[in-house]
Amino acid sequence: MKKENRLSLYGFNNLAKTLDLNLYTVERTATEDKKKRFISHIDGHYCSSKLREMMEEICRDIDANILDVSTFDYDPHGASALILLAEEEVNLHMKTVAHLDKSHISLHTYPEHHDSVGISTFRVDIALSTCGNISPLSIMDRIFDFFSPDIAILDFNVRGYTRDTDGKKIFMDKKVDSLQECFDEETLEKYFAEDFNFPELRSYYTRMMRKDLLELKKEGDAIWKEVEEIYLEGPSGENRSLSWHIERQSEGADLRIKKEDILYRGRSEFQDIEVFDSKTFGKILLIDGYIMLTEKDEFIYHEMMVHVPMSILEKPKKALVIGGGDGGSVRELVKHGCLERIDFVEIDGDVIETSKRFFPSVACGLADPRVRTVVGDGIEFVSETEDTYDLIIVDSTDPYTGPGEGLFTAEFYRDCNRILGEDGILVNQHESPYYQEDAALARNMHLKMREIFPVCTVYQAFIPTYPSGHWLFGFASKGADPLADAVPGRMCTIDTKYYNEEVRRASFALPNYVKELLE
Repeated sequence: MKKENRLSLYGFNNLAKTLDLNLYTVERTATEDKKKRFISHIDGHYCSSKLREMMEEICRDIDANILDVSTFDYDPHGASALILLAEEEVNLHMKTVAHLDKSHISLHTYPEHHDSVGISTFRVDIALSTCGNISPLSIMDRIFDFFSPDIAILDFNVRGYTRDTDGKKIFMDKKVDSLQECFDEETLEKYFAEDFNFPELRSYYTRMMRKDLLELKKEGDAIWKEVEEIYLEGPSGENRSLSWHIERQSEGADLRIKKEDILYRGRSEFQDIEVFDSKTFGKILLIDGYIMLTEKDEFIYHEMMVHVPMSILEKPKKALVIGGGDGGSVRELVKHGCLERIDFVEIDGDVIETSKRFFPSVACGLADPRVRTVVGDGIEFVSETEDTYDLIIVDSTDPYTGPGEGLFTAEFYRDCNRILGEDGILVNQHESPYYQEDAALARNMHLKMREIFPVCTVYQAFIPTYPSGHWLFGFASKGADPLADAVPGRMCTIDTKYYNEEVRRASFALPNYVKELLE
């Protein structure tokens, strides 16, 4: 090409940012009439002219200038639209084009019938690529408002680099932790979302499914299989995982567990609840995306929570469990025939019912006649009750998930001290001492409890699926010695898989870094 026919570039930027979205709407269309209404709706609301209007409005919102537009409607159905963009205002007659002249947004629609299962889908593929200050991520809220997808597959990649004014190479111009950050809370509340991010490759992938779409699972395996294959972007079956559970344990450290099947997803008044199956850990309960228990290792946590204090209490009659909606702590308590009453206070009744349904071996103790279940706020319970207890177990979620934050305050500990018998013991889950953010929380809890209880220490166990695996339990009393001899015969008829007397004593032998943390 002759030089005089070429376009000039200015402000050149080779940091290419590309966002691909695959959006799906799922509609029940078991009859020909419903299929016709579905197609009529698609043709009327998502024809090429409507798509063009929407895309032009988005371009104005993100301050992009339109260089050219191309649209098509297809026979029998579907439409496409393509817009070339520039970040700066461009005078094409001067043959000088901004650095975003190779940026574009494209959109294609695909309505389809799945007659064998009586549903229809409307698929929209959108690609936005930019090379300047405009971020493709800025359009996602608007796109979701326009299409209201049932399923969304989001894929964001950054390639190349640009330079700052000093000539230093820049490989990411904006920090990205998760594509979910691009949505407002109202939008996110409607979806289950899963991230598969590779920051070292500058690649971010998120799958989203509307929570109410899970109702289709109740209507038959065939319908759900079709929906599942859309969500998985491939065939379902025993050799294909639904996804991975990825849990951030600390900055730069994640736990990944392969999901074989999602058994339940729901939203209670207080928190998101999920149960999925895995080959390695069996069924797993998540609260707000965090592991609460797994079938494989829950016995470690619950045995150590209960039997460490119970083995040394002289004549325990009454126990109180705050939290622990899965029922695991109660299951271990009912093994002790000396207890006459166990008050179990859990704020979220949905967690209790979920555990009964999916973890019957954990929740089995809740049927014991000595157990009195109260669905209510544990904080209010301890502040108002006039009862006293020989043992108080605070089996709470972490303070940063669910409604458990108030169970970590000095006021709550003072109320527990008030209702604790003179020879009684309080134990609580005390977080991990290893990762910095968890360790700071563990220290904060310990310092608060130490101001209130004459005897205050921690003991430990090793739980594979909890952050770092090294987990602490708080031990507080008005005088009971944590290293006292076990009551003769207390544990002789109780079957345990982790706990024994040697483990109990050794659990109070703390590493130096834990001792220093608690000083």
